[in-house]
Amino acid sequence: MLSRLLTLLGFSSTFAFMACYAPPMEDLDYLEVNPSQLSFPAEGGIQSIHIETEDEWEIGVSNNFVNVEPTAGKGESSFYVTARPNEEEHSRNAFVIAHGLRGGISQYITVRQEGIYYYLYARPDSITLSYEKGQTECLAVISNSKWTISEIPIFVEANSIAGVGTDEILVTTLSENDSTGYREGKMTIEDRRGYRQEIIVRQMQKK
Repeated sequence: MLSRLLTLLGFSSTFAFMACYAPPMEDLDYLEVNPSQLSFPAEGGIQSIHIETEDEWEIGVSNNFVNVEPTAGKGESSFYVTARPNEEEHSRNAFVIAHGLRGGISQYITVRQEGIYYYLYARPDSITLSYEKGQTECLAVISNSKWTISEIPIFVEANSIAGVGTDEILVTTLSENDSTGYREGKMTIEDRRGYRQEIIVRQMQKK
């Protein structure tokens, strides 16, 4: 009887020891992301987010200009947020949501992207050509968007009437100016916003 009691006490002690040193349950109520805010330039880019949790997780986005990779995982890890180029002048915003699947904890990352600054100007802002036919001058168009030339004086031609970004335009006289005075007109360059710049084009008279 005594030996049986000692055996039972031994089992009880072993069970109590195992209970005291059993591995802890997973902490599914904890999920943190760092950083919690992202800022992108208009050109876009990629940034990483660190996630800390013991849970399984998935990632969602609120706007399709943002993409995440990977979209799911487990435990402590990182995922990457990519913003596509913003071709509009106004900024835009989105949320990235990290959600724990078993613990039900969610964290939000705010994403802001700047709008693009468009510019258009031409140099020089006036061109003077000789009276002779076939005389050429160069016009530099400096821009970061699409543009078109909507007006050209009848006595000259341009080797290009549309482009994207910075380019050089050759302006050439089509005929000799045999009048007693110079003749003048304007070229109008316009970008995608409707912003216009006028270039004065002048052909001198024959001496």
